[in-house]
Amino acid sequence: LARAKLPYLQQELLVVVARLLHQDMPGVVTALANAQVSVNEGAGSRNGMELLLSLWLANAEQVRARRARNVTITALCRLHDRCADDESLRSLRVDGVSAPPLAERLLSAIVAALEFENERCRRSTEHLKKAADIPSDDDGDDDGGDDLDDDDKRQQRLLEDYIDLEDDSDEDEAVAELLTSAGGAGGDSYFDLERSDPFHSLDLRRSAVEFLAQLKQRPADEALVARITAAVREASAAGPGK
Repeated sequence: LARAKLPYLQQELLVVVARLLHQDMPGVVTALANAQVSVNEGAGSRNGMELLLSLWLANAEQVRARRARNVTITALCRLHDRCADDESLRSLRVDGVSAPPLAERLLSAIVAALEFENERCRRSTEHLKKAADIPSDDDGDDDGGDDLDDDDKRQQRLLEDYIDLEDDSDEDEAVAELLTSAGGAGGDSYFDLERSDPFHSLDLRRSAVEFLAQLKQRPADEALVARITAAVREASAAGPGK
């Protein structure tokens, strides 16, 4: 992960680690905490858990595929919960002693994810409203062949924008669609496997709101508190996520 340069590779590696944390949080945290990882071409070493969190938090906002967001952000929620009972984890100062406490760093990443979900849903609603405002073919003049073409182009642009908005980096679903469109038997099996994954259909917006709403300890950073309040309020007012 420390040597991965491509954003997609970093994302996939973070997903792998996050899944391991979901399966065995105590075991993975203990193993990484006891590991020393060489950095800077052997010039030094860092605690494995500290190095992982440093890279994860630095790249969290680059994770944009829907299922990858679902897996990684819910894992961060579980790590935050563990901070309350694990002194060694809670006391980690990722990126130096002057950095905020780990619990606040995790909360900041979780809030950023909810803010992204709010923005994504807001833009989705705006695109749908714009599409609904486009006059239908029946509203045009009979001799408006060119106008009809313009309407078609506008609808196509809106549709393309909407498709781009909806997890344009989720290569797994694109592969599955290609398999299905090609008539391969693997398409249906791929989709069945995808849908059996609980993270495939998880409502991250709702999960983040529920997690932030039940926080037992108020963060010391007032700016972070304000972000949490605003993000939760917006998501709650909008109802269930897409």
